Amino acid sequence: MATDRFLFGLFEAAVNPTFVFIMSLWYMGAEQPLQLEVYYWTNGIATMFGGLVGYAMGHIGTGLPRWIYVLLMFGPLSFVQGILSLLFLSDLPSTARFLTRRERAIAIERVSRNRQGVKN
Repeated sequence: MATDRFLFGLFEAAVNPTFVFIMSLWYMGAEQPLQLEVYYWTNGIATMFGGLVGYAMGHIGTGLPRWIYVLLMFGPLSFVQGILSLLFLSDLPSTARFLTRRERAIAIERVSRNRQGVKN
């Protein structure tokens, strides 16, 4: 169990720095604080509702161990979210498939004025 907690913490520790890095690729410096605040706000709301769902699942009275219900609900959701992120989350505005060529050029020029990110 301690090994599982360690590995979970190890992988979870990369989430916030990665999100801030991705945000620096897509938003201007003046826009980043508001976007980061929205992220932290929605993260807090998800934590509240996740606790409620976990509590409710802990009171299911069937023959399976209670932790299996949490795994069966959140496991597939996390898996689908990971696959969708791999398919649709672009690493840079220049590789965003959901933008037209003109929109990509505008996004690259706009963020390059920021003088931060991978390519200035």
